[in-house]
Amino acid sequence: MQKYRKNSLKYLTLVVILIIAQIQAQDFNYINQGSDWGGTCTSGQLQSPIDISDVQGSCDNTMNLTLQLSNQNINTQILKSQVLSSTTPTGQYWSYLYASNLDGVISGYQSNYFSIHSPAENYLNGSQPDVELQIIHTINPNFAQTLPSQGTEPITQFAIISIMFSINDSATSTFFSSYDPTKASASSANAPQISLNMTQALSSLDLTSSYYLYQGSLTTPPCTESVNWYVYSQVQPITTAQLSNISIYFKGDLQFAKGAGNNRPLQQVNGRTIKKGNIQCEEQFIHFFSFFVIYTFLNFFVCKML
Repeated sequence: MQKYRKNSLKYLTLVVILIIAQIQAQDFNYINQGSDWGGTCTSGQLQSPIDISDVQGSCDNTMNLTLQLSNQNINTQILKSQVLSSTTPTGQYWSYLYASNLDGVISGYQSNYFSIHSPAENYLNGSQPDVELQIIHTINPNFAQTLPSQGTEPITQFAIISIMFSINDSATSTFFSSYDPTKASASSANAPQISLNMTQALSSLDLTSSYYLYQGSLTTPPCTESVNWYVYSQVQPITTAQLSNISIYFKGDLQFAKGAGNNRPLQQVNGRTIKKGNIQCEEQFIHFFSFFVIYTFLNFFVCKML
């Protein structure tokens, strides 16, 4: 059994590497807005992105989300194809994540890859932010879960941290000051090295702020449906000039998908559960409880008066 588990973990690691390699290969385009991607991208029922709404969600105080950003200066490159992306050197990671899924099971993840989409792919309560940073985590093999029957392929799991940006010319984005899209290159051989410290770059993000959790897919082929999405509701600022440095590659380039963005269109929610967690969730519960107590007291007082 132990030997089978070790082999399963090795297989899981290989599958994750292959899928990430396929994402990075960028063997797709946005000319038809993803309608021609085929496979799971067409047939799947848990596809991303979606419009995240408070009305669809539920507050859950038992949820856990612990994101540890790297505080190291990591030399990387900005690559441009269908997305702006960066990977870390072998053995280094942008972040570590410990988070619960919809069933409350906590798993550990690590990320050596992130991508940038403009405009954003996921919507927040019907509103589409200008930019979405997706930090793609793969499950740590020690947390990998396999199907119970021997010989069954292990479940591949991803967790994506989503951080939104919208224009606010009164505040500069620390992330896009560090991660300058104008240094992007279509080839890793020509791309200049930049030094990126993720903790400093995302210093304005409150890691304890509220977030949404839903089960979905990768938003690029192969659209794998084993992704837990953790979407922060706190929207970060980005200046018009910083956004222009991204838009020139996508909406500002008529040769790129006829001037469209590098965002996949919204997919059907199909009755999925969307949970909301962290401090604001707890505050909402307190506010509701306070309202309930006041309402009960007033109702009792009015009845006594009658």
